[in-house]
Formats: sequence, structure tokens, C-alpha cells
Amino acid sequence: MIKNFTLVVLATTLLFISGCTNSDQPAEDVQPEEQVVPEPVEKISDVDRLPLWQNYMEQQFPEFTEDQFNATYTVPLETFQPYPVNENEFNFFKPYMAYNTDSTKAIDIYSYSSVISEKGGQRVYINGGPDAQINLVNLEEKTSQRLFFSGPMLSFWDAQWIDSNKVIVAGTEEKTPVYWIIDLNRKSMQLYTMEGKEMDTSISREGFLRRKMPDIIIPD
Repeated sequence: MIKNFTLVVLATTLLFISGCTNSDQPAEDVQPEEQVVPEPVEKISDVDRLPLWQNYMEQQFPEFTEDQFNATYTVPLETFQPYPVNENEFNFFKPYMAYNTDSTKAIDIYSYSSVISEKGGQRVYINGGPDAQINLVNLEEKTSQRLFFSGPMLSFWDAQWIDSNKVIVAGTEEKTPVYWIIDLNRKSMQLYTMEGKEMDTSISREGFLRRKMPDIIIPD
């Protein structure tokens, strides 16, 4: 009887010691996820460009040349949930959005902070604020998703799909012509700049948009 009791106590003690030993082991190191570094496009000249933007910049800005654009830095895209599109704004800007090959998605760089109206039977578009935003529109689900937001330092002028996952956006950063390459798979945006170049202050986004949207009144 005493022998059986002793064996039970010994077994219980061994289990207790084993449990303490395991709990005292240091936690396994958790390695942080390796950050995926976007693969930048080596040269903007290798990408199908935006002919209207290029023609406008060459006419208005003599020093404009795409050979001088270099990749500078990469920023992550935002991860906000999609929301229902504003039907009025969508119909207004629908002809000027950048569509992918099967027209299931579009890049919208115009509707944010816009004031749209009609005057004498003509549509009027006014940029209602200094901020800028890039939206991804899902035409099948009729939703819009914010990809990138910026204050007045950046301005988005034109956009075009490179392939099913990449989009080129043209605009300015502090009065300097720039390009962005959006990579939807990598959820990143690569900036390309003309180092040391500053465009003339007389060149305005409104002037370009009058060519992009010839049937719309765009005041200065």
C-alpha cells in the first residue's frame, strides 16, 4: 500500500517538474515578415506613356524629357475598404478615367474634392481643394477604393494602365513633373522625378485638363 502511494507521489512529482521545465523554456523567436521590396521600372521611357500629357509638357516645358526621369522612393498604397461610388460624380468623370483592358476597373484621379455643376447647358468642373487622391474603381461592384491621398504638394494630372496590375500616373510634385508607377500586386507606388528641374509656374493643371476634357468648362 505504502509502495503504491510512493509510486503515485513520485509520478505526480515528475509530471509537475516536467511541466515547470517546459513553461520555463524561452519562447521561440518570432521573425518579422520580410518586407517585399518593389521592383522599380528602370526607365520611364520603357513604359507606354501618356501621349496627351507628354505632348503638353513638351510644348509648355522645354526641358521636359523622359530620359531624365529617375526612380527615387517607394510608398505603400493605402488599405481602406471600398465604398459605394457616387453615381453623379462617376457619370461626370466616366469618360476621363483610365480603364484596364477589360474595363472592369478604372483609376480615378479627378473626382476627389471636385465641384461639378452645369451652366447654360454645359458641365463645369472646379477643383474644390488643394488635396489630391487616387481611387481604384471596381465597375462590376460599383465601388471605389482609396489608394493614395496627398496634400497640396502633389497633383495628379493623367493616368494609364501599363498591364493588369500596374498603372502609370503623371503629375507634379512641388511644380516639378513626376511620374508614379502603381503596383497593385505589391501594394506600392514608385515615384520618378526629374532631378533639379522645376517647371514654369504658368503651367497649370487646369490648362492640361482643358485638353483632356474639351467638352467641360474648367475655370482658372
